[in-house]
Amino acid sequence: RINYALRLDSATGELYWKVTLSKRNKAGNMAGSIGKDGYRRTTIDGVRLPNHRIVYAMVHGPIIGKVDVDMDHIDGNRLNNIPANLRLVSRTANTQNRRKAQSKSITGVLGVRPHRSKYQALIRHNGVQIILGSFDTVEEASTAYMEAKRRLHLGCTF
Repeated sequence: RINYALRLDSATGELYWKVTLSKRNKAGNMAGSIGKDGYRRTTIDGVRLPNHRIVYAMVHGPIIGKVDVDMDHIDGNRLNNIPANLRLVSRTANTQNRRKAQSKSITGVLGVRPHRSKYQALIRHNGVQIILGSFDTVEEASTAYMEAKRRLHLGCTF
């Protein structure tokens, strides 16, 4: 049904309706809408699917049976669904490619927290938290974290 209803523009990673299914989903229109989490999703036959999963399936075939894998945007851009930017990875590798601090982060910088009037850089590797040191500035701590991330996290692509 997906290939019947949708066309993939491989150069942009965008999906377009091939057929008119409703007033909203007209042939030629871009498929899907962007959710609060930053992913574009499309509803087909009452099932709402992330566009990156649709694109991957259109290019590589169904993902059925691959339950222990995540879909990762290599460049970290949730809207860049160009097939070459999508890969199936473990949950660990997907997490290792995170580019932004979690919303609960005090500093707003990945791998950095305030610590005794300085900034501490920390990284998790093989389930163990490693303290990389204390630094005078957020920038210095971030640099130390990013160097360790590139060295230790195989899923990191930046």
